[in-house]
Amino acid sequence: MIALSTPIARKLGANIYGDSPETLLFLNGFGTEQQVWQHQVERFADAFSVITFDHVGSGHSDVDAYSPARYMSLYDYADDVLALIDELGLEDVSLVGHSAGAMVAAVVAVAAPMQVRRLVMIGASPRYLNDGAYVGGFDANAIQGMLAAMQSDYHAWATGFSKLVAANPDQPQLADTYSDYLRSMRPDIAHATLKTIFNSDMRGILAQILPPTLVVQADEDIAVPREVGEYLASHIPRAELCEIGFTGHLPHMLDPEAIGNLIEDFLIREDTRPDAV
Repeated sequence: MIALSTPIARKLGANIYGDSPETLLFLNGFGTEQQVWQHQVERFADAFSVITFDHVGSGHSDVDAYSPARYMSLYDYADDVLALIDELGLEDVSLVGHSAGAMVAAVVAVAAPMQVRRLVMIGASPRYLNDGAYVGGFDANAIQGMLAAMQSDYHAWATGFSKLVAANPDQPQLADTYSDYLRSMRPDIAHATLKTIFNSDMRGILAQILPPTLVVQADEDIAVPREVGEYLASHIPRAELCEIGFTGHLPHMLDPEAIGNLIEDFLIREDTRPDAV
């Protein structure tokens, strides 16, 4: 592992593993840190330069770089990733993102089509709010109630939220792990970040995502219903939907081996397509 020392990399606490012209860049979802990708780092570092980092306000990032005015939308988080790609001179990048990190990756793919070759979206949602015929999974009252609970007693909220999001009868300890990640965040940053995520509507960019895209959707995900995965796959031009028989919103933490298999199969398949560039 090399801790990158360029300015944007330091800001994001970025690390690189391996030495290959092809880069595999992982983007965390809300509340988690780059350590959740450790299994994938060990799996792919021989074939790729693997980069992990933490979004500003979480993990090993520069927390002092965070301000609500600077990070008002997922586009602002994407700007950091684009700056990192530019700073490191990356030209052949595959992005793997979870949850909100997957939507940040989508913005990056749209903004840097020459650098981004492939995209993997795990538990992603372009819009969490139900909107007419669109099923996002949450109504406005539920979102407002959740945000109010965060402000009232953040640590109690983190415990309860983790039990919902990470609920899995096979690995009940996963909720505790996720709760620990949430509790490590400053409550004000966590609240502002989740509010930004819930207020986002990224449906308008889906048709502009050009790279081959794998949409990984758990069968039972309280945060992202199956309809959302189907929506993504039907609106991204070169997307394929992979529905997995998992419960919970954290499949990459629940069974990293299985998720690694999906990622590897997708990368190999896209590399061997007749029209692969």
